[in-house]
Amino acid sequence: MIKQKNNLLEARDASNDASLASNKENKNMVMGVIVLIIFLLWIASLPFVALNIPSRNVAHSIGSISFDKWQMNRVNRIEIHEFSETIVTIYDEEFINDFIGYTMVARAAGFNSVFGRYTVLLYRDDTLVRKMDLCELHLLVRVYHQSSRHWFFLTSNLLSHCSCCGGGLVELPRHMADEIWRKIFEN
Repeated sequence: MIKQKNNLLEARDASNDASLASNKENKNMVMGVIVLIIFLLWIASLPFVALNIPSRNVAHSIGSISFDKWQMNRVNRIEIHEFSETIVTIYDEEFINDFIGYTMVARAAGFNSVFGRYTVLLYRDDTLVRKMDLCELHLLVRVYHQSSRHWFFLTSNLLSHCSCCGGGLVELPRHMADEIWRKIFEN
């Protein structure tokens, strides 16, 4: 009888030890998640860094970090080129701010799209800030390729590294894409 009680007490102690270890692991995991969230919020608040957290509910969604936010927020001219010839120059401050807001950081990768005919050049006075590619068939803009200033993470092996169709992409809202194509076709 005493031996049975000792076995029960030992089993209960082992169960409590396992429960305490499990609780400790859960607390460590929760703390790790909290620290990660705080770190990401801190990064997103920096004036030099733009961050996109991927969404599992959106096809081709990627995580992306851009380290040229400061320069992008200072853009005051957009040029659209067809091959190497300037066909549209935009100085409209409201349009530029909206466009920069949509193209600051890549949100997708892995679309098979047609790029190469139209490029979008963003300038601060005479300094080129970023060169982007406009897709001829969709509402997509390839905002950048992976580089030391533009990082991708959690891409699920999408084509973020492919030079023909890869890179970080943004799907423009319909009204923005329509405005850009209207400006292109007017010229």
